[in-house]
Amino acid sequence: MATAVTTAWQQAVESPPHIQSEVPVSDALGERIDVVDFTESIAYEMKVSGKNADHEFYKDIFKVWVYNRDHERKLERFVFITERDGVDRLTRGLPSVVVNGSGELLGISIELVAV
Repeated sequence: MATAVTTAWQQAVESPPHIQSEVPVSDALGERIDVVDFTESIAYEMKVSGKNADHEFYKDIFKVWVYNRDHERKLERFVFITERDGVDRLTRGLPSVVVNGSGELLGISIELVAV
């Protein structure tokens, strides 16, 4: 079900040509970013279930970091979308420090969105 939800979301937002889904992170890796808005320089990742959202969150941050390392055109924002429970966990402790320090540390801003 999670794959179906993500696919439906990608199809719904992909209509303008500057928004693409399943964007390769690097030629050398099989990783992809769920959705990228190239006009706004924003990477979007969705974790349908809030369970283990922190694991997916950290993995997705590194996907954006590798993308920026390997591409001339940089992404400036990362939006992580998950259930409210997942967002609540990511606003405490270490994830909170990462979100708040991401500009200085990684050169991107991070936004958490609950669905």
